[in-house]
Amino acid sequence: MRRTQWNTLPDEVECMRERFAQWRQSRPGRSRIPEPLWAEAALLARRHGVHPIARALGLNDRALKRQILPAPARCVVEWIHPGGSKMTITLAGPSHEATIASGVDLAGLVQAFWSRPQ
Repeated sequence: MRRTQWNTLPDEVECMRERFAQWRQSRPGRSRIPEPLWAEAALLARRHGVHPIARALGLNDRALKRQILPAPARCVVEWIHPGGSKMTITLAGPSHEATIASGVDLAGLVQAFWSRPQ
């Protein structure tokens, strides 16, 4: 992320800062930040950097960073052989890289599973 430093906050950040202030004054107890506010804060963080936006909005850097990272993707593939044996492969990772780790021969695994005697 690039660094952003301001002498005065851009209008969009100042507007968001005011929205957070209003929410903090009206929230019941210690309720969670609503998703629409998180989404807008994440948009600003992508544009201006996590730390400057977290600082301007009074948010935890790590919590804001979690909002801008893609959700983990998970794909489960399961094969059941007529003889009853089962093979399950789970692919997990960030949504933009739900791929198989290098060096894994998926086609070889599937071929070995189907060709073994039952």
